[in-house]
Amino acid sequence: MIFLRKIAAWLLGTAIVFTMFATAHASELTPRMSFTPDRLVKWDASVGAHNPMNAAWHQLVSELRTATQNQTRDLTLLAVQTRMLKVIERAGINYEERPDVWMKPEDFITARTPVDSDDVAVATYVALKALGFEHVELLVIHNSMWPTKPYFAIVRVRTDDGDRYMHMYTQVLLDRLPPNMTPIYGIEDGTIHLYGKTPNRG
Repeated sequence: MIFLRKIAAWLLGTAIVFTMFATAHASELTPRMSFTPDRLVKWDASVGAHNPMNAAWHQLVSELRTATQNQTRDLTLLAVQTRMLKVIERAGINYEERPDVWMKPEDFITARTPVDSDDVAVATYVALKALGFEHVELLVIHNSMWPTKPYFAIVRVRTDDGDRYMHMYTQVLLDRLPPNMTPIYGIEDGTIHLYGKTPNRG
């Protein structure tokens, strides 16, 4: 009987610890259906299927190389960001993200229909890699000031002068995220990096 009571107590304690652990790792910041394998599938479908010799994409990268020759790293980043913003000006922004697919970079730069933050971030990521930037990460963040669409993707670049953040809602480089933006996870070279709250596995 004493043994059974010990087992019951142990099971109860384990259940309490598990519940506390689950509660601590559950968060309103966590987007539904964001478990990382789902994002890696989208990543593979976009970056993995990218054709760097696509005529439009090849021309874009060639133009950026010429325009940024002998420029500083920050000016090169701004040139890429400005080019991506021109696509948004032409195509418009899709706030609904339905269906939630990620465009290939070459499809993004020729888009005539609205694009979303994932599309911008993927194309920016691939362009920076093509221009020789090594430490580039697609970063998914939570924006607490925008409850109707709190999650979107940006690009973080690690440079000798510190981090630089590029996203579709600004025409300047940021050296830090504002306090209302919380990193959820990032993808770099097909590897997931978890930050802060763990994405919901449900």
